[in-house]
Amino acid sequence: MTLHSETIGFIGFGNMAKAIYKGLISNNQKLNIIFTEKDNLVAKKIEQEFPIKSVSKDTIYKTASIIIIAVKPQQYQTILQPISNKKPNLIISILAGITMTTLEKQLGEHVPIIRCMPNTPALLQQGMSGISFNKNITEQHQEIAKTIFEGIGKMKVVPENVMDTVTGISGSGPAFFYQICHDIAELANNQGLSYEDAIQFAAQTLIGAGHMLLNSNKSPETLIQEVSSPNGTTVAGLQNYKSNQVNKQIQAMIQAAITRSKELSKHN
Repeated sequence: MTLHSETIGFIGFGNMAKAIYKGLISNNQKLNIIFTEKDNLVAKKIEQEFPIKSVSKDTIYKTASIIIIAVKPQQYQTILQPISNKKPNLIISILAGITMTTLEKQLGEHVPIIRCMPNTPALLQQGMSGISFNKNITEQHQEIAKTIFEGIGKMKVVPENVMDTVTGISGSGPAFFYQICHDIAELANNQGLSYEDAIQFAAQTLIGAGHMLLNSNKSPETLIQEVSSPNGTTVAGLQNYKSNQVNKQIQAMIQAAITRSKELSKHN
């Protein structure tokens, strides 16, 4: 099962679907890709922007061997239909809060399903995706998933029962980091540094720190110690961080997102 020999059908073609599409074609692969959008005007605009064809939902189910479901979670019941023929042989869902059990009830228990939680940096091929497999996924399917999601950044296979945690950390995480950078930039602006320059300092520091965490083989605690000098600026900031229990506030923010993700899953 290779992408070159498959027809890939997108149900919904919003920002995340566009990111996946761009990741797919970034390797200069000649792929057969189709999509469906409920709004005909939106579909026409997409056809003008990308060299792909708009088709009906029924055509997607009849002809696509890989279907990527990329609509809003509230719309999932209107676009899913039982699969009884040989196509598609792989369903990839990026529906937030919709479990594979729910999808199996709609599509059929025999259907291979991959559930994915990407995040918006995928738009720049810098995303982080958590993916889970149902019991019907083969090694070939896993290779397909790797090809697709490594095209938009990094990916990690996780059990579905931690997908809500992944949602809280990396699905919602970019917005939390944006908020933190904004707060830093506002403070810096009040101290005389321009807001724009402060955003650049904060964002690049965030990128650099991320690379250190991923590539230095050192724990966060060790890296913190390497930045900290006795009675220095870093220690002063960290003491305030601890005395104000900022750690608990950050954890509470993430926990709120995780809790909401679990609530959405239960309602579906």
